Amino acid sequence: MGMGTGVRGAIGTFLGIAVLITGCGPVLKTVAPTSKPAHSPTLAGHLPNAGWLTYHDDNAGFSVEYPLTWARRDSGAYPVVFALQAALGTTLIEKTMEVNVTEGATECKESRYNTGNAAAPPEHARAAGGIDFLRELGGGIAAGNIYDSTSYSTRKGALCLTIAFVLHAASSGVYLTEPAPFDRAAESEVFVQVLDTFRFDP
Repeated sequence: MGMGTGVRGAIGTFLGIAVLITGCGPVLKTVAPTSKPAHSPTLAGHLPNAGWLTYHDDNAGFSVEYPLTWARRDSGAYPVVFALQAALGTTLIEKTMEVNVTEGATECKESRYNTGNAAAPPEHARAAGGIDFLRELGGGIAAGNIYDSTSYSTRKGALCLTIAFVLHAASSGVYLTEPAPFDRAAESEVFVQVLDTFRFDP
């Protein structure tokens, strides 16, 4: 399976300034949530994520945990976005997680970002909960912004569930004095922890 019991990889999301869609295929139906996904505190002592909140998707029947410091951007439809503003001092602007559910996809894979990276082809990965995902690397550049994405997709019946993690940074040349580059591996560690909390409903 690509990565054993812990998913490793760099991850991050896209603010909608430049959505890069690759390939042509059948028109996919994006499922609207049947109700606003619930948030509830995790049980005390649930390490290493004690105090995290839980996003539950009633429509697709799954949950994933996320840190208290992440802000939810809720449009009432998919994707559901969670974002953390980066600390000052590096080129990193923010890191985000997008949760998307699509019905009727011929292939269950990322469809919003440019994942056609021949140097890093899609691979299979297994999260700590024993769930298999298709892992894809992608991203893009637009208007002084750089987006570095790692997406994980899995099926549940006719639904394709995708969680995309994106590191959003400023490109060189937008600062009079450019700050230090951010530590990609360090900034991505929390994404691995988040994905490892993914669970299907019993």
